[in-house]
Amino acid sequence: MKIVIATPLFPPHIGGPALYAELFSRTWKAAGHEVTVVSSDSLRNMPSGIRHFLYACKLLPSIFRADVVYVLDTFSVAIPTTILCHILKKKIIVRVGGDFLWESYVNRTYEAVFLSEFYTEERNFTFKENTIFDLTNFVFAYADKIVFSTNWQKDIYLDAYTLDTAKVHVVENLYMQRTKRNIVPKNRVVLSPARDIFLKNKKGLEEAFKNLKERFFDATLDTSTSTHEELLSRISEAYCVVVPSFSEVSPNLVLDAISLGVPVVVTMDCGIKDRLGDSVLWVNPKDPQSIQEGIETLMDARTYSEYMTRMSKFAFERGEEVVARDFLILGS
Repeated sequence: MKIVIATPLFPPHIGGPALYAELFSRTWKAAGHEVTVVSSDSLRNMPSGIRHFLYACKLLPSIFRADVVYVLDTFSVAIPTTILCHILKKKIIVRVGGDFLWESYVNRTYEAVFLSEFYTEERNFTFKENTIFDLTNFVFAYADKIVFSTNWQKDIYLDAYTLDTAKVHVVENLYMQRTKRNIVPKNRVVLSPARDIFLKNKKGLEEAFKNLKERFFDATLDTSTSTHEELLSRISEAYCVVVPSFSEVSPNLVLDAISLGVPVVVTMDCGIKDRLGDSVLWVNPKDPQSIQEGIETLMDARTYSEYMTRMSKFAFERGEEVVARDFLILGS
C-alpha cells in the first residue's frame, strides 16, 4: 500500500506520536509498503490556524497518491489532514493518544482535574476550547477508523463525544520485553522526565521530594528530558521511575521502565491500571504526601526487592511487529 503518516512529532523529538510514527514507518517499509511521514515539527511555533494551513500545504503532495492516511493526534495535524482526506476521498485512520482539550483546560485553569472526571460535568470553556471540542468531533465524524490505546479512554470518549461505535477500535501500546535489571543501583536516582507544564504535576513531585530528602539524604531527583534511546539508558540506571501527572492514558515511560525491570510509582488515574495491577505503586497525584509515601515505600530494601521481583515476573508482551500489524490491518 501507499501509506502516509501524519504526525505532530518525529524523532529526535520524544512522545507517543514520535515513537509510533518511527515504528510504523520502519516496520511497514520493511514489509514492502511505500510509506511517507509528514510531521509538523518545523511548524510547532507557528500560531494556530496558520500552522494548520501550512501543514495542509506540506501534506497535500503526499496525499494525492495515498491509499490510506494514519493520523497520530486529534487536533494539530488531524484537522488539516481530515479536511484534505475528505476532499480527496482518502481513507483516514485516527489514533487517539492523549486528550488535547483536557490538557489545554488544565494548563489554562491550573485546576487539578482527572481526565476520568473531566467530561462528567460542565466546564467553563473558552471560545478556543469549545472550538477544540467541535473540531475534534469533526475529525471523528470523517475518520474511517478511530483507534484508542485503552478501553479506559475509549469509554470516556464514548460518553463525551459523538462517536460511531462501528468505527471505534482499541489497539494497545507496545509492551516490550527487554533485558531486565537484576541488581539494586548504588545511587538512589528518582527519575521523572516530563515537560514543565501544570498537568505533569512537577510542583507536587518537587514538594514530595523535598520532604523525602529530610529522611533520605542520598536520594536525588532527575526531571530532565532526553531522546528515547538516551532515556532507556537512564531508566535502566535509575532507582525508580515516578509519573505524578494528574492523569495518564498509556504512559510509555511506565511501560519502558517495566520492560527494564525498574520499579514505578504512577498516578492512580491511569488507563492501564487494570493491565498493570499490583506491579507498580499507585498514588494520588493531587496529594504530595501520597507521592512521597509511594517513593518512600521503595526506599525500604525488602519492599524494593519485592517490586523488582514483580517487575521481573511481568510477562505481558506486545512487540513492535504485533502493534504495527494491528494498525496496518485497520487501514487495509
